[in-house]
Amino acid sequence: MPPLILLLLLLPGALSAADRDCGRLLVSGYRSTVHVYDGCSGRPLGELAPRAELTGAQALRLHDGLIYAIAENRGEVRRYRADTLAFVDVFVTLPASEGITGLDFGPDGTLYVGAYGTHSVQRFDGRTGAPLGLAFAAGAGGLAGPDNGLAFGPDGKLYVPGYDSDSVVRWDPASDRVEQFVAPRSGRLRSARGLLFEAGGSVLVSSERSDALLRFAADGSFEREFARLPAGFNPTGVGHGADGSLLVTGSGDRVLRLDPVSGAVLGELVGSDNGGLSGATYLLYLPPRPEPPEPPLSQPRGAAAIRQAVGTVASSSAATAASAAVGPPSQAAAAANTGPDARSRP
Repeated sequence: MPPLILLLLLLPGALSAADRDCGRLLVSGYRSTVHVYDGCSGRPLGELAPRAELTGAQALRLHDGLIYAIAENRGEVRRYRADTLAFVDVFVTLPASEGITGLDFGPDGTLYVGAYGTHSVQRFDGRTGAPLGLAFAAGAGGLAGPDNGLAFGPDGKLYVPGYDSDSVVRWDPASDRVEQFVAPRSGRLRSARGLLFEAGGSVLVSSERSDALLRFAADGSFEREFARLPAGFNPTGVGHGADGSLLVTGSGDRVLRLDPVSGAVLGELVGSDNGGLSGATYLLYLPPRPEPPEPPLSQPRGAAAIRQAVGTVASSSAATAASAAVGPPSQAAAAANTGPDARSRP
């Protein structure tokens, strides 16, 4: 490659932000670990942690610069730095038999963790991880098998998908009222897992056993089947990607891109080259990291930097030509030179 072109490609700002950093996509593998992918190409970038540390990987949350990751088979909520992905600590530990799956932070900073095995949602101090008791009575609202899509909605209420109850339960922390938000099997909902709130007030629910994403209105009534997915895909986690498309993963261990308006499948972001992903359960997109600081004003930038680079390369080329005309340098000059479980639910 000509030296001038190579130098221009290396100049700060010569490449687009998307070329420099597309962000990262994290995908939980129940039978593997949490895998890291390029947010635009889906290329595997490694693993968040060794498989023994994140066995039974479930929900992921980004909060105050940290990634909170559930290792269901260890009964742990583990924390990692979002910028470097370095391990921080084990924030919460529960008996593995409780089968923790989903987590989110409430408006007051309290951490809420869903437990599949006890049909409950537990509260923890968001700063220390100290237990604060149940959010509401186990099984309230008909909830059975809280799953990893547990999330607070824009209304400040907690929404909990029930894998075994084929429903979604809603809890209002202000009034302590628990109610069925989505009735069991409404719209052919089978094994509710992921939730995604839309701008218009509706919510998408991944229906694992009917291979579909279903849309429900703000009052919980069924609107329509938003997306029909390939047979056997078994959708679990759902979220937004780098380009604004919807992303959905499932036990097929792929990540599909969907049109956010029509629900049409646009293709794969993560396909067979998935870095060993097994039993996909959840996904989280991490936006691009902050741009490096601009150089000091005393340093040339933009067009001035390019003019300086051109002059430097031209001078270097002239010197090279002159050296070649004179002959080889003297010896002195040269010397200076990273299944499902028993419930069939991963």
